Amino acid sequence: MALGYLNPSFLLDGELKIDYAGAIASIDKHLAQPLGMTVTEAAAGIIEVVTANMCGALNIVSVERGLNPQEFTMVAFGGAGPIHALSLRRNLPSRK
Repeated sequence: MALGYLNPSFLLDGELKIDYAGAIASIDKHLAQPLGMTVTEAAAGIIEVVTANMCGALNIVSVERGLNPQEFTMVAFGGAGPIHALSLRRNLPSRK
């Protein structure tokens, strides 16, 4: 929400209501202020950590099984999947 990636009015065709102001306030109170960052910097950090965790999961289900994820097609779908797809692709583990 804080980075503007999602439209808070149209999640699940408008059925899922998001408290945008509450999300911003929570990021500010619990992350940005304690770390001396802006809300935008903290939100970007959240995305970075989540993406790193996804890369770790990709490593477990591919490289550790002897597969090279760069030989497969990535299909991004669902909730926030497309938000992470490009960064995941750029940071994709590979089997040498």
